[in-house]
Amino acid sequence: MKLRNFLISLLAAFVCPLGMHADEAYRPMLKDGKVWNCYYSSGPYNFWMVYYINGDSIVDGDRCFKMYLTMTEMEEGIKVSKGAYLCLYLEKDGKVYEMRKGEDSWRLLYDFTMKVGDVRVPGKEYSLTVKAIDSVYVAGQAFRRMTLNTAYYYYGERDDPYVYDGYWVEGVGSPCGPMAANDCYTPGGSNQLLSCYEDGECIFSDNDFWRKGGEDSETYKPILQEGLAWKMEYQKEASPESRCETLVLINSTLIDDIPFKRVYIQEKADGSDDYIWTPQGYWIGEKDGRVYCYHGDVWPDYYTAIMDFSLSVGDSLVVTYVLPDDIERNIHELQTYKVVAVSDTVIDSSADKLPRRCVYVEGKYGDEKDCWVEGIGSLKYGINVRGGKEYSGTSQVLLSCTQGDKPLYIRTQGTNEIENLSVEPKSDFAKDAPVFDLQGRQLQSKPGRGLYIQNGKRYVVR
Repeated sequence: MKLRNFLISLLAAFVCPLGMHADEAYRPMLKDGKVWNCYYSSGPYNFWMVYYINGDSIVDGDRCFKMYLTMTEMEEGIKVSKGAYLCLYLEKDGKVYEMRKGEDSWRLLYDFTMKVGDVRVPGKEYSLTVKAIDSVYVAGQAFRRMTLNTAYYYYGERDDPYVYDGYWVEGVGSPCGPMAANDCYTPGGSNQLLSCYEDGECIFSDNDFWRKGGEDSETYKPILQEGLAWKMEYQKEASPESRCETLVLINSTLIDDIPFKRVYIQEKADGSDDYIWTPQGYWIGEKDGRVYCYHGDVWPDYYTAIMDFSLSVGDSLVVTYVLPDDIERNIHELQTYKVVAVSDTVIDSSADKLPRRCVYVEGKYGDEKDCWVEGIGSLKYGINVRGGKEYSGTSQVLLSCTQGDKPLYIRTQGTNEIENLSVEPKSDFAKDAPVFDLQGRQLQSKPGRGLYIQNGKRYVVR
């Protein structure tokens, strides 16, 4: 009964009026069929929120788009809303407006005409100042990004505001979804964008908001991408049986300006094709080519690097931990990895056939070998930290990493992929195949560092 009452009140909050909390070609945000996948959390309840545009209407001579919502409870897989109408959207002269159900006037959500230094005060709780404007590149497409210094005033008090950076991206919206332009808070909880789809293709995901700006922002392939799933196998010693589980990353948060996502186990609900997700006690973060693990329950306020794709041959990475009952919070060494080889390798089982940076490492005493693959993780532990699985005498291995229905890596049974991956870069530059830069200009000599196109494919030369 409590859950039912909560869902009714939550849907009512979304469809009723809500107070605001909040020289490149313009990329419109509104288009029929566009979809925003979001994660919504409120106390013990967690939901998938799918906002989508379906149909249009003419208001005062302007074409407006109709926004709908489908809502699914995560842990039980129950659909609590199968397409509730939310509001009308209007996009005009670089500004995006909404008109909620039951209202008769437009409310400004986004103003992409603002320039650096411009200030907007949408309500007594907020002020927004444009801090920077640049572009991020996703799948070869440039998205104009606005960084906004957001000041939140508790209960209207203006002496000691909470200040943080937010983002608006043309054609996408904010990290909180299409309807929360100024913050991630909606009535009773928080909303976070996971991905944005246009014409059936994912054009932007939550981690893209924090990408490095400029054309080289595509060269690094992050692990914190939308739709990635890691299938792990766990094998106990002296036992013929093994068990498998699929890990996914959901629910973004920032710790010391590092984006983190919580690890969930994904499995099918009994007697259904729907998935359910069980949260685990650790998060994975990533910034500047370094991958971190944070155990919120075991290692409170402490995280450690578990992979680093910026390392070169001879460099080392020390993975550390803190005992949960250690009042003095002494840091202990879990493992020290030394880099023995680095290469840019096209993985045979990958669907995209893009070169990925592979970092080959050994344990301090040569007792452990592993390979970290850019955008995939460890071939031994996946996105688990070494020792993160508390199964005595249990070994683990990554079976596959997929993005949606596309494989990025599939382990070949009966082989040691860590040793079999070539440590020599695979060159796809044929002598007679022309090479082009990103502007389509043919190069007359072998390319240097950067991103290039040959035979219709993108290649990275480091």
